[in-house]
Amino acid sequence: TCVGVIPKEERHPWLFRYCLNEAAESEFMMKYVANILQEKSATILYPNTMFGQTIFECSSRSMQINGIKMENDQKTNAIKALKNNPKLIFARGFGNSLEVLLKHIAELGYNGIIVGDAALTVPSTIKNSGGILNNAYIVESIFDLKTDNSIMKSYIEQYKSTYGVDASYWDAIGYDSCILIAEALKRVGSDLNSQSLF
Repeated sequence: TCVGVIPKEERHPWLFRYCLNEAAESEFMMKYVANILQEKSATILYPNTMFGQTIFECSSRSMQINGIKMENDQKTNAIKALKNNPKLIFARGFGNSLEVLLKHIAELGYNGIIVGDAALTVPSTIKNSGGILNNAYIVESIFDLKTDNSIMKSYIEQYKSTYGVDASYWDAIGYDSCILIAEALKRVGSDLNSQSLF
């Protein structure tokens, strides 16, 4: 669930976060840029949606806390985002809206630094972003494709064999979720009701 999209009091009690929230992701990302890349200014590119507005607000606060000056912030306008020729762009968002923005800045010839979160690891985003992610920095939860864990190794190999690309964090979360649902259904058998499931 996205912070800011479903008010806390309206969330279902069985709806749980499965990853960092936008504020925590933004903080990790900005610390990485300030401390590791040692960049002091950046542009934020994000979709003009409720989710985009939330990640913009979280990113802005984290930029300020970490001493990163905002050169420009652009929702859905790649041309304006590139106006000052930024050295670094935070690409925030998810799915098709993010893919369109990334493809647009690729078509406009941007060759600076792209920094984003796990959304940049989604296979369709990689495929549909015009090659701009080839040298991107992705700050995300750990998903180790070179793990020694035999279960994970099997999953990673099967995923690559089936889809022709490496599995991402999101793919693994989806797989785990389906396995949990299947196991719950197996345990309750034909007695499907809220009491038996939960």
